[in-house]
Amino acid sequence: MKNTGTSTWTQAGGYALVSQNPTNNTVWGTNRLLIPSSASVAPGASIELFNTLTAPATPGTVAMQWRMSHNGTLFGDPSASLNIIVSSNTDNAQFISQKQILVVAPGAGFNMNVLMKNTGTSTWTQAGGYCALTQDPSNNKTWGTNRLLVPSSASVTPGSQITCSNALIAPVTPGMYALQFRMYHNGVLFGDPTPIQMVNVGQPGDASFISQVIPTTVVAGSHFTAKVTMQNTGTTTWTQATGFCMQSENPFNNAVWGTNRLLIPSSATVAPGNSVTLLNTLTAPSTPGTYSMSWIMSQNGVVFGPQTPNVMITVTAS
Repeated sequence: MKNTGTSTWTQAGGYALVSQNPTNNTVWGTNRLLIPSSASVAPGASIELFNTLTAPATPGTVAMQWRMSHNGTLFGDPSASLNIIVSSNTDNAQFISQKQILVVAPGAGFNMNVLMKNTGTSTWTQAGGYCALTQDPSNNKTWGTNRLLVPSSASVTPGSQITCSNALIAPVTPGMYALQFRMYHNGVLFGDPTPIQMVNVGQPGDASFISQVIPTTVVAGSHFTAKVTMQNTGTTTWTQATGFCMQSENPFNNAVWGTNRLLIPSSATVAPGNSVTLLNTLTAPSTPGTYSMSWIMSQNGVVFGPQTPNVMITVTAS
């Protein structure tokens, strides 16, 4: 509060903030916020008044407001009235697992989900105001929304688990961003926060094309293997488990050949400077004709490096 009068405020002189709605109530365990005992607040100066409060024993929404007082006489502006939710403390949650997000393209959409266990005594529903709220900082909308939703049809009883999910959108500015959530109910956070994931919004690495082994003639509906050798010229190690692969091109992510991926071998760890052959069993289209094939490196849908030389493949009748 700021002293806009002509008298100096001190605790010994009887100055304090007194509770309002109604005046002098002790809903929060006391009716006073105190000036520090050593403080002397001259005209024009400001001061923080404080006290240790105790929440009401009965859950609900409870008002809190204060006004300056001098020996029982109120003066000056009242503080803004706050409506504070007093929880029954029956909500609790345990983190189980979450989808791992390492890298996404700027502005790209992706799905995020977190598995949580209800370790409290209340049942969670979307209609009842339960969700997983973004953290670091709380309630931020860095990812386009601040919520992972409990499914609308779900009723999560104590002891059961639920996947909270939503479609998120990456920031448009490249960089490292935190992704974290915590369960939330009508204004109150509760339970375990999820571990913070630092997500790379931008280019996941770089690559150089070495060679490829792709047939130029195949029989309609037949199976064959395509192999492409790439060198890791970036600074990140490639593995299948961390989402590195090659995605089809012409057009991007097409499944003309039965799949849209060439895979790094599951046991391979491709350190910067090393090369690897990515391969998969493909299936030729059932309709004879001439089709193109090209690939590009990708991590979790974010492409990087050069597109492989385009190969025109003749599909003959079986």
